[in-house]
Amino acid sequence: MIGLIAYLGHALAALLFGILAVTEMRAGRHDRARYILAAACAATSLWAVTSAAWGPGDLMTGHAETLRNVAWLGFMYALLRRAEGTRRMLSLRAVYAALLLAAAVQTGIGVSVYYGSGDAGLSVLLMQATFVMRMMFAIGALLLVHNLYVAAASGARPGWVADGGTRRVFCL
Repeated sequence: MIGLIAYLGHALAALLFGILAVTEMRAGRHDRARYILAAACAATSLWAVTSAAWGPGDLMTGHAETLRNVAWLGFMYALLRRAEGTRRMLSLRAVYAALLLAAAVQTGIGVSVYYGSGDAGLSVLLMQATFVMRMMFAIGALLLVHNLYVAAASGARPGWVADGGTRRVFCL
């Protein structure tokens, strides 16, 4: 039953992200960030298809997940480049480069496990290293999302605003 729910959920996600990718590509404005968003949605759709078809533990699903993560990282970088006056651009580029390196190492380790020598202990160790790389990527991406949120103009994002008194009200 859980497998059927996971299959249907991934199939629905693939359909919806595919529709979103096509919608973004057909939008009237021609903007680099819009095209990168469409590519990220398409990569997410591909990941959902592979996850529904072969399951989350398959090598192709792992590669599709890495492609999805790198595509969304590219979209965040495109948003960062649009922001004017970023003083920490060099350090942020280093974080982006480190995340790309982590994705490349994760892919290399995944391939080496799949085509490995057959040593069970080494395979377990390499799989654990892959999971560590995925966690490092997720943590770094969360840091970058936080940076984008902080860099956004206060009027362009939801958050806490003063209501005229001493209270602060959360509004969307």
